[in-house]
Amino acid sequence: MAKRIVNIAPVVGHSSRLLPLGCIVECANTAAKKAKIMAVYGIQGTKRRSLSAGVGSIVGVTITKGPDDMKGKVMKGVVIRQVAPMRRYGLGKIKFDDNAILLTDEKGLVRKGVTRGVIAREITANPLFAEVGGKIV
Repeated sequence: MAKRIVNIAPVVGHSSRLLPLGCIVECANTAAKKAKIMAVYGIQGTKRRSLSAGVGSIVGVTITKGPDDMKGKVMKGVVIRQVAPMRRYGLGKIKFDDNAILLTDEKGLVRKGVTRGVIAREITANPLFAEVGGKIV
C-alpha cells in the first residue's frame, strides 16, 4: 500500500474557546473601550449548547462603552487575547491579563489605529491579520 503524503499547515497551539456569548471584552485598536460578543462566525453549534469564542475567532460585537457615535453599533472583530490558559505545543500554557478584540471592517481587514497591548502569535497564522502591528507574544 502506498504511503499518502498530506500537507499540513504548522499549528502554533490549541486555543480553547472560553469567551461565551454576552461576554464583555476590551477593544484594542479604536476609540471604543468595551464591546459585548453577540455572535461567533465560522463555528457550527449543537443543540442546547451555547457558542463561545477563543483566540483567533471572528466575532460579531456591539459597542457598549466608548464615544457616543460608536455606542450601540454592530461590528465584526477578531479575538486577540483571552484570560483562560491556552496550550502552545512545546512551550506549555500561556494566558493573558484580559480579554481583548481587534475591530475589523466588513471585508475582514483590521481597522486603522494603534493596537494597545500584546497580540497572541496564533493571530498571525491567518493571512488577513498577518500584518497587525503591536507586540506579538
